[in-house]
Amino acid sequence: MIYQIVIKDNSGNKIGDIQDFDEVKWSHVLNREGDCSFTLPLKSENTKIQMMDLRRSNVEIYEDGVIQWGGFIHSISTKITYGDDILTVFCKGYLALLKSRICVSATYTATDAGAIAWGLINTSQSQTYGNMGITSGTIQTSVQRDRTYQYKNIYDALIDLSEVINGYDIMIDTQKRLQIYYPQKGTIKTDTIIFRHGENISVTDYSEDFIDGVNRAIVLGSGFGSAMSTATVDNTTLQSQYYLMEGIVNQKSIEGTTSLQAHGEDEILKKGVARREYIVTQIPGTYPSLNDIETGDWIRLSVDYGRVQIEDVVRVKMIEISVEAGVKTAKYTFMYY
Repeated sequence: MIYQIVIKDNSGNKIGDIQDFDEVKWSHVLNREGDCSFTLPLKSENTKIQMMDLRRSNVEIYEDGVIQWGGFIHSISTKITYGDDILTVFCKGYLALLKSRICVSATYTATDAGAIAWGLINTSQSQTYGNMGITSGTIQTSVQRDRTYQYKNIYDALIDLSEVINGYDIMIDTQKRLQIYYPQKGTIKTDTIIFRHGENISVTDYSEDFIDGVNRAIVLGSGFGSAMSTATVDNTTLQSQYYLMEGIVNQKSIEGTTSLQAHGEDEILKKGVARREYIVTQIPGTYPSLNDIETGDWIRLSVDYGRVQIEDVVRVKMIEISVEAGVKTAKYTFMYY
């Protein structure tokens, strides 16, 4: 396989190619921006300023001519020993551009969640020098929401709309297009994709954690004092099993009880039982290929080794790829809710 790193400016004009990189890594994360890093010799011609201009140089990773990842350079680092020194370049996916954007004031009533997301982005981009080049892709109709924002970080607002019962899935793709998926991104592939110990798994990282359990979620909405909107969501079945475990969820942009309850239900879904985390490193060259799987897909995981007995249907939360000396390694992080 042939890998290529292409550098472009913020207008999409190609600045150049990086051919002499030592290692490149990139990741796709469900409802997050993902990141990328690569290393190259510090004395490489490719390290010139116009190729590594922070927040003004965009990076595209290609495998055999097909784009795999896109984002912008946000930092570089090196240690100079005056020998064969290495420069490391760090990049973020385009969704991270919104971490530096604020919605000063906006109110949405009975508005589709995807329309809210695009409205926040579009309004921010309409400011002087505000256009980041993000365009509207496919925004699937989801759920109507009521939101009131005052000095709200736009990235956080978009993520909040995904972290609720019946929330959308969100991505800004390699072409800077906002994509909203509903009811979910990905496909059920449990009959075709199975990660199994001894067949296509070289390493399984497994953990269980139940330090911050919640089976009563107290959700705080807009307002203050006696005028504050609140909702309390209980799961009495879990309370009878584990005793009462309470947690606070802050959602100050929300007034409606229904939306507050949805956030409470989502909190209990995530924290009501012990959280299991599975990270699987795939044996290079085994099935599936990266063309067969994406974030959001539901697959099967089967591990039988000592105390660890896993036979689960899980969802792909993150895919991490590294290429070193021409060898590609894939690592997957799974979620089960």
